[in-house]
Amino acid sequence: MHLDALSGSSRSGDGPVDLDAVRHVSRAVSAAHQFIYFVPESAEEAAGLGVTDRGPAYLAFRSAAMGAVPWQVTLAAFYNFSPRAVRAMAGVWDAAPPERWQAARFLAAGRAMRRVDVQLTEGHLAEARSLIDPVVAGADFAGKVLAAANASLELPP
Repeated sequence: MHLDALSGSSRSGDGPVDLDAVRHVSRAVSAAHQFIYFVPESAEEAAGLGVTDRGPAYLAFRSAAMGAVPWQVTLAAFYNFSPRAVRAMAGVWDAAPPERWQAARFLAAGRAMRRVDVQLTEGHLAEARSLIDPVVAGADFAGKVLAAANASLELPP
């Protein structure tokens, strides 16, 4: 099915969109994003911030882009999670502020990629940014709190 089969008021853009391609890109982006929460380097970085419980550390890494919000705000953004699981993250901002969680996530990603010998050159990064930045700049963040929060942050050098 192509999105161009939908009425003009149901979608934006000016050309047909292949839903199989959208699913393929979504899976690739998810795989690139999700690895960070499961590599041992993330647990090590979280422990360095004073949090050794995997659940609160995961939620701190994921929600840090929103700032030092109370667990209830994180629950609203992660509405599909158990309230009890999200409540367990209370206190993570006392262990370290969100900016340190963000930095620790990037450090863990870099360490994990080096461990498996991923070599990203400045050219690779520049090419990726040239493709991704326009997409992020043109994205509709309505109803996508976490995506909006992450898009508002400056990436590290």
